[in-house]
Amino acid sequence: MSNARARASGTVKWFNCTRGFGYITPSDGSEDVFVHQSALTMDGFRSCWEGDEVEFEVEEVEGRMKAANVTGPGGAPLKHTPTSKYRRVRKQGSAPDGENGKVKEDV
Repeated sequence: MSNARARASGTVKWFNCTRGFGYITPSDGSEDVFVHQSALTMDGFRSCWEGDEVEFEVEEVEGRMKAANVTGPGGAPLKHTPTSKYRRVRKQGSAPDGENGKVKEDV
C-alpha cells in the first residue's frame, strides 16, 4: 500500500545513471530518501546529478520511503546538464600506443 505525503525539498546525494536510482537528502534533516529514475519529471533520458536541488513527494512503499514526482525547484522539470563544478568522463577507443579503455576527462 502507498501513502503520499506533502511536497518536500532536498538535494540529490548521489544518483547512478547506469542503474537508474540514487538518494535525496531532504532539507528538513530527515533520513535520505530512495529515488528511482521513473520518479523524475523531465523529458528524454531521466537522470539527475549530485548536488541538484529538487522538490518531491515522499511515499512509504512496503515500509520503505521513496521519492515520487521529483521536480526542480518550483515544480520545474529537471534539466539534463550537470552543474559546472562537475566534469564528464568518457572512454576513448583504441589509443595510438595500443592501450584500450583509457579514461579521458573533458574539461
